[in-house]
Amino acid sequence: MTRLEMPMRRRIWLLLPLLVLVLAAAACGGGDNSTSSDAEGSTDASIPLDTGDFSTPAPSPTPSPSEPAAPSEPAATEVPGNVPAGAAPIKKGSKKAAILALQESLDYLGYSVGTPDGVFGAKTKKAIRDFQKDNGIKTSGVGDKKTIAAINKQVKEAAAGTCPPRRRRRPT
Repeated sequence: MTRLEMPMRRRIWLLLPLLVLVLAAAACGGGDNSTSSDAEGSTDASIPLDTGDFSTPAPSPTPSPSEPAAPSEPAATEVPGNVPAGAAPIKKGSKKAAILALQESLDYLGYSVGTPDGVFGAKTKKAIRDFQKDNGIKTSGVGDKKTIAAINKQVKEAAAGTCPPRRRRRPT
């Protein structure tokens, strides 16, 4: 079969890779070499010639030991503080700080409370009930003294690495 007899569809498939290469070169800046600082009306589209300077660029300066290092990113999960035992029972209407500490601890242990905000809502109550159920504590949905003591103990153990959190963290 001669080139003239080749079906049109086959010619298109043979030219397609060439078209892709041309478009890729144009997208990578291989097209227009002019800059916005060119004079108006200038039609000079020549490629700049190499001046023969093949020196390597100077390396960027590294901080000296006396300079303070950039602050590192905080740990992915910060260990919450203890839930105040004197705040028990923690329930709807309790102080915002106590509820927030409880929510942060439950979240750290893998019990979803949504976003810890210091408001005792349905998600906080469910997280407390789930924790109580998983730890053999009477399920009331209220942060009583026994529940708070167990939460504080598990947070301390998990932070020390002696006991991993019991539940898998759910994406929020």
